[in-house]
Amino acid sequence: MINEQLVETTVGIDFSGDYAQISIFDEEANPISMSLIKNEQKFLIPSVIFIEETDGIWDMGDEALARNQAYEGVLIRNIPKTAKEKIRFEVYDDVFDNIRLVSFYMKKLLEFVKINADLKSIDNIVVSIAGSEREE
Repeated sequence: MINEQLVETTVGIDFSGDYAQISIFDEEANPISMSLIKNEQKFLIPSVIFIEETDGIWDMGDEALARNQAYEGVLIRNIPKTAKEKIRFEVYDDVFDNIRLVSFYMKKLLEFVKINADLKSIDNIVVSIAGSEREE
């Protein structure tokens, strides 16, 4: 028997080098991919972070890719692999570690869930991590 409370409060995140994807449970306790935009089919979130040069604003996913085209800054690709291989980052005047990089990305993913899913709360997060074998 599946615990209904567990089903109603669990979020799954598949975190790979190219994209992340979020899953929640439906009414029958089946995992389903969650669209980033309600009532649309937008499931994949690019695993990238963009840090803008002029104001130091951080963005992730599609927004990061768009801002990278419009503004000067640093685009960090393949977040899982980058965080595994590099512990300390220096971008302009900011110095940060791999934990800050991953936590920023995950926080933004969970903001998508809060906006677009009908969950009472998020009490459980299950993350699977896979690096990309593709060369960047």
